[in-house]
Amino acid sequence: WAMAPRALGRLPPLLLSAVHRCAPTPRAMTTSCNPAAALPAALAAGFLPSVDTQDSVDEKPVCLFYDLAAWRAGIRSCDAAFGKGFLHALAIKSNPVLSMVKMAVEEGFGVEAASMGEVKIALAAGCPKDKIVLDSPVKTIGELKFALSNGIHINCDNASELERVAKIGSSFPGVVGLRINPCSGSGEIAALSVSTPDSKFGFCLQDEATEEEAVALYRKYPFLNCVHVHVGSGKMGIATLVAGISRVFTFAERVNKEMPGRIRVLDMGGGLGVNFTGNDPQATFPEYAERLRAAIPKLFPSHPDCPFEHVVTEFGQALSAPSGWLASRVEVVKPSGTPSNVVLIHFGADLCVRQTYTTQHKRRLEVYDGKGAAKTGAEIPHNIAGPLCFQGDMLAKDAMYPAIHANDVVVMRDAGANTLSIYSRHCSRQAPLVVGYDENYKFTVLKPAETYDQVVDFWAGGQAKL
Repeated sequence: WAMAPRALGRLPPLLLSAVHRCAPTPRAMTTSCNPAAALPAALAAGFLPSVDTQDSVDEKPVCLFYDLAAWRAGIRSCDAAFGKGFLHALAIKSNPVLSMVKMAVEEGFGVEAASMGEVKIALAAGCPKDKIVLDSPVKTIGELKFALSNGIHINCDNASELERVAKIGSSFPGVVGLRINPCSGSGEIAALSVSTPDSKFGFCLQDEATEEEAVALYRKYPFLNCVHVHVGSGKMGIATLVAGISRVFTFAERVNKEMPGRIRVLDMGGGLGVNFTGNDPQATFPEYAERLRAAIPKLFPSHPDCPFEHVVTEFGQALSAPSGWLASRVEVVKPSGTPSNVVLIHFGADLCVRQTYTTQHKRRLEVYDGKGAAKTGAEIPHNIAGPLCFQGDMLAKDAMYPAIHANDVVVMRDAGANTLSIYSRHCSRQAPLVVGYDENYKFTVLKPAETYDQVVDFWAGGQAKL
């Protein structure tokens, strides 16, 4: 160990094949991680420094860990389940860490981008332009011109956007789709359900009249060669997902019957759920693919009557969440005016925006002692609170755990998606260190921790004199 972890965290991520091997037994491959097994090795490697000895203003005892073997297993499970003819475009809104996007591209994946910023991340990761899918519902003319001229697949959200595209040109090197809202219903989380009549996304197919309007757009714009659907982003249920895709497949058949060969690509979106509670089994990629094969066999390019050159998927959360976990040392434990002790840690509403501001996105919290062993003993109530300066920054209230003390470790499971990617700048804290590890518990820094100089520079827009 030639360098302390604080020095490691500041080196370029891909130069850091860290030499920490702290667990003797390799693991079997799985698509979800086991923080209890990895935490002792991480602590022994010097990550999450003790709150009693930490003395750097920039260093914090908090880290986002990724089990890279589990993450790759998920990537490969998805690819194998659907077979040939699928372009799996990783939805990096869930996890845009560049070194991991590069790994996905190396595995043959494309990238689904919800903004031009994500397009730029995809390009920086070496993703071929024709494997990038731009889905932003709000694209400027400049963004449309950039994407269309570079052969990037774009999905237009509405008729007005199609008009803009038509003014730019009449033919393009890449794929141009129209997003269809099949109105197939909502899932358990309204904010993630985008196939309802009041959805902000896509062209709504409610009846025969609106379907005819959508077909008319394909007549009007010969450059349209794709149809796009994304039913929802979590807890939708397989039946709802399949129903939405089936509705759009039927629409594509209608268009192709009138205009043979017009729709040559179908983008089926993502939306596969994750077992966040541990008691809510979700379908795996093989199970989802089998349900789709049973309901829509011609969706698959391996079927002799499939009308599509390829089919696009846009999985994000299902690929990244299960392999990631957040960990923080406990900085302080103090009594409150209730029976619950207050446990103050270094992640909360900054990294876990949905978990603190809503009741629909809860995650499992686990507590370990300072060496990484699971806490034991009689349980007492605790309020686990984050570091931001407002009362709502609370991850758990009156939660029962064995007595928690300073320097213990709090872990949030299934935190590999939609944590760092929706990071809040409130209170101007630093974005944390991101670390990956392999099946032998060899650790690699994927993204260094942000420094306070970088925080200041964010607000100064590059104009700060540091």
